[in-house]
Amino acid sequence: MAIKEETSLDQIAHLDFPAEIRCEYGDCENTATHKALCSKCPAFEFFCRFHVDRLLSSNPDNSGTFDRSCGHVVRNGDVRFIPIFG
Repeated sequence: MAIKEETSLDQIAHLDFPAEIRCEYGDCENTATHKALCSKCPAFEFFCRFHVDRLLSSNPDNSGTFDRSCGHVVRNGDVRFIPIFG
């Protein structure tokens, strides 16, 4: 038999969740819209629409570093972007 427990806001008030996820590209402070997936491991970083578009329109042979997560250097053309909203 499953027991359903109610969780009140008082029980989770100590948890500090950000109201929105910020872009992790450089010092950007825009709201993130996508996860950039590392092509070498399961790591990801959050990117805003502006930086997603910028990377998608760049030379695919240029490379960048996942400097907020795994540290891998990957080709721009190998990075996949997954929307994080809707």
